[in-house]
Amino acid sequence: MDKWVAITGCNGYIGGQTVLRFKDFGYNIIGIDRNNTSPWINDMIDVNVPGDFSNPMFVNMIIDKNPDALIHIAGTSLVGPSISNPAPYYINNVGNTAKLLNAIAERGWRKTVVFSSSAAIYGNPVDALVREESIKQPISPYGHSKLMAEQLLRDYAIGYGFKTIALRYFNACGADSRVRHGQLKQATHLIARIIESIINKGVFTLNGSDYDTIDGTCVRDYLHVEDIANAHYLSTKYAEAMSTPSEEFNLSTGRGISIRQIIESVERITGRSILVHAGPKREGDPATLVASADKAKQHLGWTANESSIDNIVRTAWAWYNSAQYRNYA
Repeated sequence: MDKWVAITGCNGYIGGQTVLRFKDFGYNIIGIDRNNTSPWINDMIDVNVPGDFSNPMFVNMIIDKNPDALIHIAGTSLVGPSISNPAPYYINNVGNTAKLLNAIAERGWRKTVVFSSSAAIYGNPVDALVREESIKQPISPYGHSKLMAEQLLRDYAIGYGFKTIALRYFNACGADSRVRHGQLKQATHLIARIIESIINKGVFTLNGSDYDTIDGTCVRDYLHVEDIANAHYLSTKYAEAMSTPSEEFNLSTGRGISIRQIIESVERITGRSILVHAGPKREGDPATLVASADKAKQHLGWTANESSIDNIVRTAWAWYNSAQYRNYA
């Protein structure tokens, strides 16, 4: 019997890697994305619906194919711009998510929804090692929108019979180890910006060097995109026997890496020197954000196997030197 999964944001960085993960396990993919940016991913999608994820055509395909799970990755996701222009974050991340869930609930679909949440829901954490029960005090509209969407999922799970899982993950980075997918050009993620400064013979702007951290630069939990994609897959397996309507999991390595340490790794892996310009701090950036993934390890059987910083940089560098990236990304 054919296995189907529906994925929003299927052409994006994390969405595309998640497509590949499910495809590697023999699934047929229903995908939707309002951006047509990754032709190498389009070839992997069995039913590709263009447009916003609340598109009725996408809902029709979910009802028609009855996938095992809906993997909801699409969202508006930049912390800084959300402060000056919050409307798209609430409209898309909360309002359109509600529209999608309303539509499939009304049509009788009652399976698993796996939601891409964010570490931004914790804000400036009180705990040195953030756990799922830690205080949630977002400091940006983006973080608030993700926290609101999580509550929406919990309420819909109880009210309409879904199983929902929210994955709170940290800084996605790296590229497919088989060099099938990675960041697009001019990506905003930190490691992408550092590597592109090498490729373009430019300067990397370091936003803030006087944080209360080991070397004055922000410390984060960096997670390989393959590990994130695998967590989406494992969540669908866990949900089949889940005893509660909803669960939330941190995805993390449990160890913090500073921006200066990343720069050192990139220089070590690439053999190139990076020109660094000192820039101002970004509003909404906490000094340190590191989490425990003990709950995900215990329940999902998930570990961050690919997320050493050198492996992240090595796979990203391979992607940036690939024909796919040079010709299309």
